Amino acid sequence: MLPNISSESIGVASAGNLPAGLWKGTPRLLAEKLIAIAQLTASPVLNNLTRRLLASPAVPPEGDEAGGPSLTALRVSKLIAFADTPTAWALAIHAETKSLDDDAFRSAAEYALAAKIDLCRRLPDFAMMRNDNDWQKAQILCQLRAGDGKAVEVTLDVMRAQNTMRDDMFIEVAQHNIIGGSRDLPHQLTPLTPAMLALLRFSDLPLPGELYGHPDFSLVPSLLQARAKQDVAQLGLAERAAQRGAIDSAALAAIYKQITFTPDELGAPLTASESGVRQHALLYQAALTEPNGHKRVSYAARFMQSAPASLVSNSGSLLAEMAKAGAPEDSFAAEALTLAQIDMLANHGEAALQWLKTAPHSALDMTTDSFRALWPQFVLAGLESADAFPADLAAWIDATYKADLSNDQHAAHDAAAATLLMLDANGFPIPATDWARVITPAQNEKHVAVSPALIDRLQAASAAGRIAETILLATSLAGDGDIPLQSAVTITRALRVAGFKAEAAAFARHTLARLLAPSGSGN
Repeated sequence: MLPNISSESIGVASAGNLPAGLWKGTPRLLAEKLIAIAQLTASPVLNNLTRRLLASPAVPPEGDEAGGPSLTALRVSKLIAFADTPTAWALAIHAETKSLDDDAFRSAAEYALAAKIDLCRRLPDFAMMRNDNDWQKAQILCQLRAGDGKAVEVTLDVMRAQNTMRDDMFIEVAQHNIIGGSRDLPHQLTPLTPAMLALLRFSDLPLPGELYGHPDFSLVPSLLQARAKQDVAQLGLAERAAQRGAIDSAALAAIYKQITFTPDELGAPLTASESGVRQHALLYQAALTEPNGHKRVSYAARFMQSAPASLVSNSGSLLAEMAKAGAPEDSFAAEALTLAQIDMLANHGEAALQWLKTAPHSALDMTTDSFRALWPQFVLAGLESADAFPADLAAWIDATYKADLSNDQHAAHDAAAATLLMLDANGFPIPATDWARVITPAQNEKHVAVSPALIDRLQAASAAGRIAETILLATSLAGDGDIPLQSAVTITRALRVAGFKAEAAAFARHTLARLLAPSGSGN
């Protein structure tokens, strides 16, 4: 039982729930502001933390309401924005009537219908409780779900007669494509709404490529489950969504499995003419049916070489499924470093360590690109002994600078400085002599502007143990694009100080996997 229980204390119970006092010390006005500005980031770690926060039952922040949407309404809306419609709908139906206004509740229901969540048995209750004529779209969608075409026609006739729904495109698709059976969709379907997507999914018609160009990420999981006219458009959206953490590896794999290839292409994917997103899907499918373990590893390795580093760093489980290497054995010694990298991406640190023991001694050299990129990952996973760390760090820095053959060695400096900063942010002691090697005069170069106020507030919130504030400020600081190094370091340190040590290490590993990707990785 939560203290100070209220309609805003509700949540969706799960193993990932955060402590009930997560809002302690954060004023309500600030809480509402931080939820409102939160947006999906390029970090799955931050996205998942934010989803857990929004779903957790908790004592509400103290203070008077600002007069806008309730805290529960903000949480429902933001869970949808973070591509978690199932949790958003579960929270919405547990909310009291006064916690969600009519528009917010109906919007959540339409997103749920687009995700094919079964809410139709309770639809009459929802509509009656809300006294809202705008539930007619949801009514039509539920009639379609029940296979009751006659009822759909009646509802459409009533809507036209009463002029109660001003959405001509929705009516056109319902009338001509669903009832009339036309195979030709209207030319203009954007901007895509959740109700329209739900209707299009009922039509089971292949959707045009324009819908996959720049949809709202809140709709992406549902949109990717619909049929597409151009598989390249669907694949491109799936990979962009995976890079942003809007979908996980399992959802990306499901899209890859839908693509059709010839037996010859599946039998020899490394020599097939496919490239880009279709090549990734081909490599994945070929690996699933390939009996030869060495070939499977070679397919996974090609995937990692050709895909963007941000996609690779978010696809550990998918790559592990491709390799299916099992327990380490000497016959895979030549591929041991690749398999260790895959296990690290999949958060299987101990398995990765066993693969390193299988690798030839010559491969375990800091001068090897693959091992040099992998070493910081092992440190952050807690697999490096404290006694070995100082000497190994010095050797890593030596090798990093020697590998950069350019005169100014900017790449080496950037890699070394980023790594030392992330290790330091996770609490690893960096010797002063190593700091001296990466400190250089400031350059008059253009950098992404980072808000000093966000950094200051994030540091203060984490030091004070204000959990929700720390997570939401970290999400805001990360932004919606590539996360600047200064922001990544600040976020890592704040998560660790606030008690999220595992998440801090995972965030740092994800960041360095992208920054230190060996040359040859896709862009």
